[in-house]
Amino acid sequence: MWTTDFTATTTASPGQVWAALEALHSGTALGPNSDSFELHGPFVAGTTLTVTPQGQDPMESTIIDLEPGRVYADQTRFSDLVLTFRHQLTPALAGGTQVTHTLEITARVPMRSVRSWARRPAATSRWRWQNSLPPASSSEAIG
Repeated sequence: MWTTDFTATTTASPGQVWAALEALHSGTALGPNSDSFELHGPFVAGTTLTVTPQGQDPMESTIIDLEPGRVYADQTRFSDLVLTFRHQLTPALAGGTQVTHTLEITARVPMRSVRSWARRPAATSRWRWQNSLPPASSSEAIG
């Protein structure tokens, strides 16, 4: 298994961050670099969706964890690779929201192959939606 995390803080409230995440997954582009999401049912665990990263082929995912206002996770399978994308929202002590993005990859192939694949734009572009949220300060950008 291979895991990477990215955490950033925004001045947006957890409710505002959740609304942006839900809007994105409901097909609303949050900016010119947004990936495309098409839900095939309600925004709940177990629903499948089609994700089309900018300039790439679509991929099918399944929502595996969803706690409104707190956690969203989906899973995508490519043959021997399983990618789990998780977004965790935590109220920041000084206000706003701390957002932690986690990508976990499990595989039945050598991990050096996984690490090489994970550096591709498709693996990291899924975090771009957060760029539409206000930064915690003018010197700290989200994304």
